[in-house]
This record gives sequence, structure tokens and C-alpha cells, in this order.
Amino acid sequence: MAAKVLQFSPRSLNFQHRSNDDGTCDSICLRCYRTVASTRQEPWLAHEESIHTCSLPDLHAWMSDRAQSRF
Repeated sequence: MAAKVLQFSPRSLNFQHRSNDDGTCDSICLRCYRTVASTRQEPWLAHEESIHTCSLPDLHAWMSDRAQSRF
């Protein structure tokens, strides 16, 4: 069974939460697309999101991919 995507975090529109089949919940940054945290205790995600900083290489790779996909 595939993981189901949950709604945006009410704390921020910068992260999306995904519920996994194994009972964990992932927080994904919508700017750099990194998995910020994966835990069975969803409240812990707020802490990890609050200290997350996108890395420049991740942002550069994302922007490069976008630029290459345009014709």
C-alpha cells in the first residue's frame, strides 16, 4: 500500500506531512524537497521544522532541474 499524503501543516505552508504504512509521519520541505524528519510522534515534526534550513546545493539542484525542464 502506498503512503498517503496528509494536508498541509497548520503551523506552516512550507512543509507537507506524509503518513507512511509503518506508522511514521514524514515532514517534507516544500522549498528544497528534503525530508526534514520522520517520526511516530507527529508533534516532534514542529520542532524539526522550526530548525530546518534549506541547503544551497539542494536549492540550486531544484532550480537547475526547473530550468532544464522549460523549453
